[in-house]
Amino acid sequence: MPSHWILKSNPQVWNVWEWWEKEDTELNSWTISRRIDQIGPGDDFALWVTGPEAGVYAFGKVVGQPQGPGYAGGGYWETPPEGPVWDVELATEGYFFESPIYKSELAADPDFADALILRVPAAANPLSLTDVQWDALVRHFPGAGSTSRPRTDEVVVTSRRVGLPPSDTDYEVGTTERKLAFREARLLQAFERQHPHPLTRQRVRLPDGDSIECDAYDAVDDLVIEAKGSAGRDDVRTAIGQLLDYRRHIGSNPSMAVLFPEDPSSDLRELLAECDITVIVLRGGVFTRL
Repeated sequence: MPSHWILKSNPQVWNVWEWWEKEDTELNSWTISRRIDQIGPGDDFALWVTGPEAGVYAFGKVVGQPQGPGYAGGGYWETPPEGPVWDVELATEGYFFESPIYKSELAADPDFADALILRVPAAANPLSLTDVQWDALVRHFPGAGSTSRPRTDEVVVTSRRVGLPPSDTDYEVGTTERKLAFREARLLQAFERQHPHPLTRQRVRLPDGDSIECDAYDAVDDLVIEAKGSAGRDDVRTAIGQLLDYRRHIGSNPSMAVLFPEDPSSDLRELLAECDITVIVLRGGVFTRL
């Protein structure tokens, strides 16, 4: 019977985000430091990214015996391991960078909740899964996972958590001290609390090297969302351009919406309606669609 393994990626140690956006090579090997005599061809693996975006981003099969010992370095290593490591050959069967299986989803599954990666997340690679835990993980695999990674001349999409707004920041303009309040981030955080579906940020790396990133995306409703700190004309016009740009690359011709902390004028509401953009306004602590 094959064994099942979690292979961890800490972005502060090995920059998985940069690798995903800049490389077109498949995930064909991973570095491990223990259980050298237990992992081998035919075993299952899942790639687990740690940190605020924790969860499963790829899966496949182990296809070779660990090779080593050696020393890692170069490439996308931010902090190479100091001790000897072994490389294990992989055949990746699916990528979930556009729709990860987040840790919170797996922790809520009673068949996965006692997995080692949740109980001892700091343990070194690889971490084992039982048959029951692996079967539970497979049940969460999204149906739209990519079977091969994008090439560098293609659009590359990465799903990230919306996250918490930064703290207010004091800064100086000349001799005057002002406060940056991050109104848009706070508005988005409040909306996320009330919204019935999970929200993510979709980051898109374009073939020309440019990157765009929406404020929020609802995969259930296929809805891309932009948040603005005011309902003034400049912010409305900016939101229209951003949403039209996002819609070309995110989802499947998604619907569009913009969050405002107050009502825009009737003329601006008409403008947004002509662009098929839904207006969502915070009124008395409740978000209302106009």
